[in-house]
Amino acid sequence: MSEREISERLIEAARDCRICHSCFLAPAERRLGFRDEPTGQNRTMGLFREPQEGSQLFADQLVSVEIHHAGIDPFNAGDGERCDAQTKRARSRLYDHISTIAEDLFVVQQRVFLFMILITGRKYRIIRWDRAGTVVTPSVDYYEQPAAFCEIISRFSQLSDTALGFDASATRIFPHDIDSLRMDVAALADTSDIDHSERELKDGDPGNSFTFAYVRSLFRASLSSDWPRFKLCVPDGDQAREYLVGKPTFCDTELFGRGTRGYVALDRKTNRFVWLKDAWRASHRIAEREGDVLARLNDARVKNVPTLLCHGDIDDQVTITADWWERKYALSPALSPSPSSSLSPPSPTLIGSQTSSSKKRKRVDESPPVSEHGEVIPKRTAHTDGPLRQHRHYRIAVVEVCMPLKNFQYGQQLVTVVLDCMKAHHQAATRQKTRILHRDISTGNILIYPRVVRLEGRANPWMMWTGMLTDWELSKPIDAQEASSRATQMGRMGTYQFMSVNLLKHLTKPVEISDELESFFHVLLHHSVRYLRSNCESTSGFIQNYFERYSSSGEFTCGQKSITLEHTGVLRNQQPYGPLVFFSPMDDILATMLKCFHAHYKVLNYEARKAAPPSPPPTLPTSGAPDNDSEEDDDDLVPPFPLVSIGYPHGDITIYGDTPLDDVPTTKEFQRAKRITRHKFLLEYLAKMRLDSRWWIGDRIPSPSATSADELPVSTSPSRTVPTSTSTSNKRRRLASPGCVVSIPARLHETTRRARATPRTLPARRRS
Repeated sequence: MSEREISERLIEAARDCRICHSCFLAPAERRLGFRDEPTGQNRTMGLFREPQEGSQLFADQLVSVEIHHAGIDPFNAGDGERCDAQTKRARSRLYDHISTIAEDLFVVQQRVFLFMILITGRKYRIIRWDRAGTVVTPSVDYYEQPAAFCEIISRFSQLSDTALGFDASATRIFPHDIDSLRMDVAALADTSDIDHSERELKDGDPGNSFTFAYVRSLFRASLSSDWPRFKLCVPDGDQAREYLVGKPTFCDTELFGRGTRGYVALDRKTNRFVWLKDAWRASHRIAEREGDVLARLNDARVKNVPTLLCHGDIDDQVTITADWWERKYALSPALSPSPSSSLSPPSPTLIGSQTSSSKKRKRVDESPPVSEHGEVIPKRTAHTDGPLRQHRHYRIAVVEVCMPLKNFQYGQQLVTVVLDCMKAHHQAATRQKTRILHRDISTGNILIYPRVVRLEGRANPWMMWTGMLTDWELSKPIDAQEASSRATQMGRMGTYQFMSVNLLKHLTKPVEISDELESFFHVLLHHSVRYLRSNCESTSGFIQNYFERYSSSGEFTCGQKSITLEHTGVLRNQQPYGPLVFFSPMDDILATMLKCFHAHYKVLNYEARKAAPPSPPPTLPTSGAPDNDSEEDDDDLVPPFPLVSIGYPHGDITIYGDTPLDDVPTTKEFQRAKRITRHKFLLEYLAKMRLDSRWWIGDRIPSPSATSADELPVSTSPSRTVPTSTSTSNKRRRLASPGCVVSIPARLHETTRRARATPRTLPARRRS
């Protein structure tokens, strides 16, 4: 029988036999709007509470029912028989399909866990999904045992919403509810809203009670007709605040793990817009909640960080898959699974990149690992006592609704935003009340927020775009000497594309200030290559080679990133081959920062060689070698390489090539390496370069018209064409290709972070 015929028979039998109490089985229409609709012959059904006109909406189902033809069961090893490659691929595709269904339901609904019935031919399984993993029952032949199958459907239909996995702290808002009308009214355009573009405010200070127009626009875009609305409760001490939300502005569709969703939310009491984040945090005892960190930062008056409103764990909502694992296997050294139940792998291998525009991740074409009894076995990892971790439901609300870093308008503004976040990092790391490191500096955590500021010598205030350093959930005190477990030490690390080479090569080393400053450098380089005019003809190729490629072995484990920082000390294009040039002060900034980090790794390698056993003793030049850079101005660093002259809008700029370097650092290289152990040098240098007169406002690649909420309209300025050598015909190319297979260390995780806010700086002067 085909999937369609099986589903029609099941629907007919459930209706005629009246096995569903106040519920019914029906096909589910999948329209979510954040991923491409799946293809294939799989029949998607669900158990529903209320009938709708036409087809049932995917977001309304209580229990998912997935149907596939016989012989293809992703949780079955084939009764001990070897499977051919085609069968393995089919099982992998089916596992991808059902996990995608689960991901979509966790995104569109407010759930703690999810039940799914998987039917493969004449057999079925019951699957329970949560953020930690999956529990699967043995398969049963419903043709031979129809009573059991009917009883399961009947019992599911009698369960309450909470027993079916729905979040009790989230209340569904229907079109006839007063809160739905309140949301519609709040989304209407308001003439009193403030434009967020940088400019002089000739009408004076607008005060503190205004709303940015882009914030209301984001909220209006979240009220999609095919997406349910909810009232979410966020703990606030002994009380709770209520927020109204629609479609998430940012959504991490990863099923296992944090599953972060970010909303532009409407405060039900004050009618103000806030940023609300819903996530499942790893519930380690020593793991500090993000809200607790923000409270300390706000109390210490750290600038350019979000302002906390309220936060807290949601009731007693925790994952229990890890508990089932321990109950079954008792964490014994020799696992001997029985056919009573099984677990899915906590996280399939991913193909793709954070910078990819595709929201749908792709997995390696490989079936989940199975036991000799046909059960899926989780892969044990080296950093936990068991293979699965417990996660706890958590929400936090902050005042600022920001814009993503990609909304910057010109290079000078990009530098200013990064500088603001570096200042926030410096204050958090040095003030006595905080003394913490962020540990996840990435493009998703450096955001833009418009502020009204008063400038010295100016009569009127200005609207300026400032940087906002967000997402402090992975932060850790500098002075902490706690004996962390390997799970908390290795699992709570940052985004691997922007992590330092030092941390990627030494997974157990603690994070230092130099690692964080290197992450700021990678963020600045990433957005410069992707959005600024340059001589790079393949931005996607540069980004993949530099940020995405990772190897677990070899001398340069981080690919081009390792080669650049540890070996050459020069940013190079592959197309055309040669130095990477931006025709602006960005060249000086990147070259100076890179020179410091290159010296840093040269010193690290030198010290590592000195600490190594002296057998056989290496032949090295003496450390007292004369300094070849004695005439260099330390306050304006330039790499000591052969000169290459390149055209530049304000005159020629000096770019440099490669020469062999000595293995022993020079005196000045020791000095440069020392500069990035603290913030002072880079803060002063970026503050000086931000005011450089050579900046020009047309150095950003023109963006296409905004078509979605995360591509916010920004104030535009006329741009000027740069020399022909900087043709930008393909600069705005979207990075939608699958990318390379990335082997990521255990502690690294991908984060496709939130879409939010806007930056600062006086507009750069326009070129005449």
